[in-house]
Amino acid sequence: MGWTRGGFYTRTLRGGTLLLRSATGAPQATLARHVSTYSYDNTSGSLYYIANDALVRADGGTQRPIASLRELGFSTRGYLQLQPLGPLVVLEGAHRLVALDSNGALFASTRLPPALRNRSTANASALRSASAVPVLPGTAVGCSIAPAKGTPPSSTRGGRGMRSS
Repeated sequence: MGWTRGGFYTRTLRGGTLLLRSATGAPQATLARHVSTYSYDNTSGSLYYIANDALVRADGGTQRPIASLRELGFSTRGYLQLQPLGPLVVLEGAHRLVALDSNGALFASTRLPPALRNRSTANASALRSASAVPVLPGTAVGCSIAPAKGTPPSSTRGGRGMRSS
């Protein structure tokens, strides 16, 4: 998955266990079990993942929860994507997009347009793609939302864009 201080991260196919391994491949630490949402940041060497209803950041063997999914307005059972973005990390759920700094402080957020909400997990990614991009690293974030092919343009109106907090 990615290198960090003291080794590299891996995830088992069975059970979704995140491990820190030494440079020789020997297991050093179990970070979390049953993890399905995770993303490695090549720039910082940090691993972000969702565990116990929280966004967690791991740096080597050190890990700490940095944000509560519920406090950010996310369901812990639905569609959720995670994307490191320079000094930020972006969470995308079925209803909203949130950008946090690396310590979990809210940087910006937006609701997704009504036509794109209330999707089931199975068809969430088929209906549209949403992505956040840094305008100037650590100072501004832009968001673009593209409806799935065949979706009428009028059905995607209603988004308000990302707002800095």
